[in-house]
Amino acid sequence: MKSVLELNSNPHIATPKNPCSAAGDFQRVFATEMTDMFRLALLLTADTAKAERCLMLAMRACFRSSGVSREQAHILARRAVIRNAIRSVLNAEDVLPAEIRDDLSSQICLGPEGHAMKTSPESLAIMGLSNFERVVFVICVLEGYDTQDCAVLLGRAQRDVQDALAQATSRIVSFAERKKNERSTAFQTSSYGAVSNVGREQDEACGTLLG
Repeated sequence: MKSVLELNSNPHIATPKNPCSAAGDFQRVFATEMTDMFRLALLLTADTAKAERCLMLAMRACFRSSGVSREQAHILARRAVIRNAIRSVLNAEDVLPAEIRDDLSSQICLGPEGHAMKTSPESLAIMGLSNFERVVFVICVLEGYDTQDCAVLLGRAQRDVQDALAQATSRIVSFAERKKNERSTAFQTSSYGAVSNVGREQDEACGTLLG
């Protein structure tokens, strides 16, 4: 099975005859998957402003690309988001000039209405991880990269990635168990309160009859 990192260098991949068609394919990907792309950027960066900047830079890079097939646009677009998130979170942050933002915003809507979403407890748990653990967890678990490919993307040793993944997974599992226990305790408290109310009402009824 080919590594996901080999897809972009395969010499047998057909290239579009017109570079504009590649840009059009990427525009369709971002337009139809904007919410999911933003969710990916947000989970990677744990910061709304960084996530939007990351998305803008990924769009800019993709729209300038050529030599990719239509089938690859989806994969390469997500990888562009990941690469820009890595630079933003773990390396020097990219600066997004206002003119680039305005130009891209005219092509794809990136306002809040474009990627409105609810943040689940699981997402909050992921965003609560340290930067390196969070990026590794999202890339390996949510995006399906193996630890070797993730290590190449991050420029780190595979062992570092494996250790971070183990730590992140442990923290996520602990968070899930804690939430489960909290829900169980809340349910028991609620049930006890309901039983107590019934008992009190019965006592009051008996008192009325005996009185």
